[in-house]
Amino acid sequence: MNMFKTNYMPLQISKADIEFLFEMVKGSSYVNGNPDYKKKAKATKIDFDVSNDIVNAYANSDEDGREHIICIFNGLCNATILMSIGIAKFKQDGNIQQLKEICRWIGETTVENGSSFTNAFIEEGIDKFGYSTGGNIGIEAKSYTAGAILSVIAHEQGHICLSHTIRGEGGNEVSRNDERQADLFAHSVTATTPFASHIILASLFVEILLSWMMEDDDVATSHPHSRERVYNALNSHDEVLRELGITKDNIDEFLR
Repeated sequence: MNMFKTNYMPLQISKADIEFLFEMVKGSSYVNGNPDYKKKAKATKIDFDVSNDIVNAYANSDEDGREHIICIFNGLCNATILMSIGIAKFKQDGNIQQLKEICRWIGETTVENGSSFTNAFIEEGIDKFGYSTGGNIGIEAKSYTAGAILSVIAHEQGHICLSHTIRGEGGNEVSRNDERQADLFAHSVTATTPFASHIILASLFVEILLSWMMEDDDVATSHPHSRERVYNALNSHDEVLRELGITKDNIDEFLR
């Protein structure tokens, strides 16, 4: 079932959905406006690992740097679906406390289950928080889900277009800078898509979700500290998010 052909939020993302969003990234004006980006995107394929419930995604290139792949794991999509339903409900009733609770519940459930989030957890969360997947909430949730996954795909395409995937190991600091550059690439891509109005919240909550997967923020890693990426997303859209009640004063209440 293609989620864009339903009037509710399906509880399973399909390969067709992933491919649709991938084509949107490849067809963006930002990618097509740069001959090198366009060439690398054209040589990129996408894989949806529906059997893997780990909340993750990655990009890779062959040794010659001529062929590339982006892989999206089902666990990331599952967590994103429930998060998006929560966001859609929040936009309808303004209950920020419940948004914090669902965000933390998804994060805690994922951590407790070894970084995995199954389809059964979506159903458990819907039941626990009394959510609906139909009507306006279901329609809005589809757009937030699309925006979130679109931003992840664009981030991974950024690693490919910026040649991060064909460079040898450069240490944690180089890798962290690569992540920041891929984030900026994704922002440039998603700003011109049909889901742009949903990207601000979607991408912020993707960063919040992924922050739960990170270990101790005091330990040097290959990614920027998790809170840094959340704060960057918040600072980039401070005025819009502040109007929704999401501020620097309460953002830590969403985090691990």
